[in-house]
Amino acid sequence: MGIVLWYSPLPSSQFHSNFNDLVSSISTLIPNNKLNIQFNEFEHDEYSKKSSSSSNSNGNNNSSINSSRTFNRYGFNILPPHITLIKNIPDDVEIFNKIIKIITTTLHTEEKNKKENEILIKDIKFNNNNKFFENCILEVDKNSIYILLSLITIITDIVEGVPKQSNDPSVFNPHVSLSYSDCKFSTQLDKDMIIDRVNTYLKINLFQNKEPNSVDWFVRMNSVNSNKKSGRFYIVNCEGDIDKWSVLRSIDV
Repeated sequence: MGIVLWYSPLPSSQFHSNFNDLVSSISTLIPNNKLNIQFNEFEHDEYSKKSSSSSNSNGNNNSSINSSRTFNRYGFNILPPHITLIKNIPDDVEIFNKIIKIITTTLHTEEKNKKENEILIKDIKFNNNNKFFENCILEVDKNSIYILLSLITIITDIVEGVPKQSNDPSVFNPHVSLSYSDCKFSTQLDKDMIIDRVNTYLKINLFQNKEPNSVDWFVRMNSVNSNKKSGRFYIVNCEGDIDKWSVLRSIDV
């Protein structure tokens, strides 16, 4: 995956709290779930040095985090829930800065143009394509994240070097992972136990109705003067051990 762009709920949100409780609960059913990250003493690396230099020279505002940190250093012991929007971002500080600027300018709009969409969960999948990172996922309804999909297009059109993202559902399938694991769900009983806990902790009704489920997580286009935040974007270096994945930029919108 390399360097990626994530969209996550705010750490203070109810959905973030419910997600943590859910992952903790199902970890008893999924051995060695790597969403649970181990504490480490990973120090700032070259990204930090480059980011610090860039910050000093470009005068970046304080709303974005300009040093490289593992999620431990943010106080997380479980990776935050997230939708991966863009993969294989070049390792370039100027590109990181441009992406953050586009996010800010795109989602800050005139008061009359405010938009708000609640993110909807439409399904749960197990052993998806036999991928480690899609061992157990909640599929996101694409219509509910059209603002994010438009943002992907804007970024890849404007920022040179950021690759176009495929629309092929087998390649780009917006989702929230509940586990990173090689565990195989071989019986329906195993799956039913997970589904039951998802419904309980996220307060939704997967498979009990035909409509996608809301989870109290939003994508908003707000006035630049609004104090109402809906989520957090992370630019993350996903190279190496998951415990050492590092945040290169972060901004709340």
